[in-house]
Amino acid sequence: MTTKHCGTRGVWGWGLLFAGVAALLTGCQTTGNDEAEAEIERWNVPFEPATYISRLHQLDARHPMLFNPVSTAVWVSSEAAELKMQEEGGLGELDPVAAQVTNNFHVFELHLVSAFQDTSMAADVVDLRGVQLYLETPDGQRISPAQHLRAGSREEQPEGALRRFRRTNIVVFPRHSLWMDELTLDAVYPAVRLVLEAHSSEFYFEWPAVARPGIEQRPPTAEEQRWLQRLGYNEFVDRLRVLGGMFH
Repeated sequence: MTTKHCGTRGVWGWGLLFAGVAALLTGCQTTGNDEAEAEIERWNVPFEPATYISRLHQLDARHPMLFNPVSTAVWVSSEAAELKMQEEGGLGELDPVAAQVTNNFHVFELHLVSAFQDTSMAADVVDLRGVQLYLETPDGQRISPAQHLRAGSREEQPEGALRRFRRTNIVVFPRHSLWMDELTLDAVYPAVRLVLEAHSSEFYFEWPAVARPGIEQRPPTAEEQRWLQRLGYNEFVDRLRVLGGMFH
């Protein structure tokens, strides 16, 4: 479900969204006692990220080291899933479940790391326990996840006097609004954020849009390829099978 809010952060500091979008206003505005929320004109064209991966950014954080900066998110589109398959020697079409999920949802792998001084908090946040998670668009929409799946087991190792925890999570978000026949993420947006809030601290991953909607995405860089393979195709598909019942 998509909701809108008037947050204290205000509008993202991106400047103009696109040269072709005239008189574009975002976020919350106040004129006298009247508040009006401006709408971005929607193209009804799917948002396409220009890159598969994003590093963690810190926004407002009471605990700035709650997540380690090496934490990385992967946007697993159908094309990215095919790259996973090809890397493992697979040929032909995607597994039907993987195809259905990536065609009906926005799928993200979150490779989270924490070596926070409070080990119980560190272990919880890499599992996304007690973490509010949502996609955020420049016009103030917050899109809640449809499902959260954990992949593999939580890794733990010493790091000096602390403990480092690592976990891969798969999070899926709806492609279409629950109440209206429109895309949740439209190509009009110049970028999209995946926000994590926990313990009075806020972090986000961010993906810029491709230069022009519908153009073929460039081949992945070596770094993107490494992250795409961090969670292999077979394990990725196995986890998505949990969602298979949503299509029957």
